[in-house]
Amino acid sequence: LTIALLGSLGEAYRLTGEYELAIKILDDSLNQEINNRSYQLSLLKSRANSYLSLAKYNENRKNVAEKLSNKSQEMITRLQTNIETYYSQT
Repeated sequence: LTIALLGSLGEAYRLTGEYELAIKILDDSLNQEINNRSYQLSLLKSRANSYLSLAKYNENRKNVAEKLSNKSQEMITRLQTNIETYYSQT
């Protein structure tokens, strides 16, 4: 019963975006002796899904950071151009 509860808790954390905590809980539950093959497979599946969700989350964060960096660079370039234009006219 404890293993099933830990598995459910791990899955709940995964679904709320707490991937690292989900993985820790699922790892803890997998370190216990599991006599039920169905529970073990369910825990492994949840653990794999947690790692997959974490990878997707990190990839999305990377993409957003790159887009923000590109936008910032564009804004700096425009600002420099505007400043140069202003001073060249005065």
